[in-house]
Amino acid sequence: MSYMYYLNCSEHLFTREEHVNLIRTSIFHITAVCGGLPAVVWALHVLYHHHKSGGRISAISIFLILSDLLELIVNSVIEVVFMLGRHYIINCDLAFDLMSGIRFCGYHLHQMLALENILYLRYPSLSYVVCPLCSTVLCITVVLLETVLISLGDATLMINTALSLFSLIVLIFTCLLTCRASSDHVLPTKTKLSVFIRNVAMFTFIFIYFPFILYDVKYQIHHLVNLRVMADPLLCVLICKINFWVQKAQEHSEQSDAP
Repeated sequence: MSYMYYLNCSEHLFTREEHVNLIRTSIFHITAVCGGLPAVVWALHVLYHHHKSGGRISAISIFLILSDLLELIVNSVIEVVFMLGRHYIINCDLAFDLMSGIRFCGYHLHQMLALENILYLRYPSLSYVVCPLCSTVLCITVVLLETVLISLGDATLMINTALSLFSLIVLIFTCLLTCRASSDHVLPTKTKLSVFIRNVAMFTFIFIYFPFILYDVKYQIHHLVNLRVMADPLLCVLICKINFWVQKAQEHSEQSDAP
């Protein structure tokens, strides 16, 4: 298995093609770090204040932000090592599997977070009871599964690709749920919020994760997936703002109904 930079780690000198690939990849990684780090800090800030104000925070949001933070750290370390010309000190196969595992983990969590919050908007009473426990169990399962897959070497990529169908099914179910909400005369505002969350999840899947899954199998590299460290925090912040608005609207409605 070759490394994401198309580099032969057994050689100390790069070919011209490897230099071009290294520069191109470095540009995307530096862009991801410069844009992703402020986005992750912003998301953590919003999550903290949302929790402090008594708001509901999903375990999936926390795990998703942690996966972004881990990718930023791993990316930065790899980038510094390669810039110093010490690429031969890295186990390239392990580095590739680690980055691939982090990104597949983020892909699953991103779709699960969108579905969970659409369910929360549609069935708030059920979500308060079921979603916290289910989301925590699912997060731990995804993380443990990806940790095990990292140790499988060459089989990791194909298994992850097969598992990606699970999150595709989650996305399809999310789309069906929002369509059903529109036809069932659910509150128009909640329907619009659900559709907005669905559109963000679909956009991220189509333009960031799907090319990564497709190219990861054939070419073992895709640059756009680096932008996930900006898209994931955006979804977390968006959901926090929506949940805060819904919570305040419910409190106002309860106060209005009170004698």
